[in-house]
Amino acid sequence: MSSATYYAGKAKFGGLEVSDAKRLRALEEENARLKRLLADTMLDNAGEGPAFKKMVTPAAQREAVAHLQTALEPGLRP
Repeated sequence: MSSATYYAGKAKFGGLEVSDAKRLRALEEENARLKRLLADTMLDNAGEGPAFKKMVTPAAQREAVAHLQTALEPGLRP
């Protein structure tokens, strides 16, 4: 181990016992994971909203069904 590694570790974990240092590392990892989750949630909420208009009238629903029927001809259905 180099002296730079030794002193960097000593500066970070100075008076901690081994168990305390492990606990600190686990807490730091958990904190990083929670920050990523929060960032992902904030991004999802920023882009939230309908990507298309809701069909509220029966006429609009019939038109959409007719479009899908023509688009998915009998030979193209999965």
